Amino acid sequence: MPPKKKTTAKKPVVTPAPLPPKMCPFGAIIGTTCVITAIVAVSLMYSWHSKEMKKVEILNSKSCVEVAQLNAEQQNEINDLTNDVASLEEEKNNLMTLMQVVENPKEGWETYIPAVPEDENSEEEVVSELVGKDVDEVRELLGEPPVLLRNYPTSQVWVYHTSSEEATGLYVMFEENEVVEIILDEFNGVDILPTLLN
Repeated sequence: MPPKKKTTAKKPVVTPAPLPPKMCPFGAIIGTTCVITAIVAVSLMYSWHSKEMKKVEILNSKSCVEVAQLNAEQQNEINDLTNDVASLEEEKNNLMTLMQVVENPKEGWETYIPAVPEDENSEEEVVSELVGKDVDEVRELLGEPPVLLRNYPTSQVWVYHTSSEEATGLYVMFEENEVVEIILDEFNGVDILPTLLN
């Protein structure tokens, strides 16, 4: 008998599995689009925010400059008003000094009283240093008179209180606006003026 042929087993043919159909990656596109959109939106928002902040900084700078200018102007006005007040105060004080009437004459008034001669029988006339001085000079030396007995165009009589303890007055008599006589005599106040004028 002839030898048997070895029969080889046929290998089954394996057909490759079909590849799945290619799908469009919509999810990846949508995700990428969302990421890009978010990045663009954030960039735009940051850019807008930066511009707005710059505008705010510019406005704040302008406001600071305006406030500084207003403060400087107000400070200048305050300085001007302070100077005006100081000038007015000085003027007021000067006017008050000019208008001030004091009871007593200025210090040193005693030097203008004529001295009494040692010899009572002496006919030598003692004259005050004020005799011959005008109204303005006497006002400067003795001060504003508290009492004006007469104020006629040609004659005046000024009276100063010389002491708060004694009823004594310093009488300065003017003729033609010049001192003609100085007398130290009794003075009890305005109520006795009629008798003094006789």
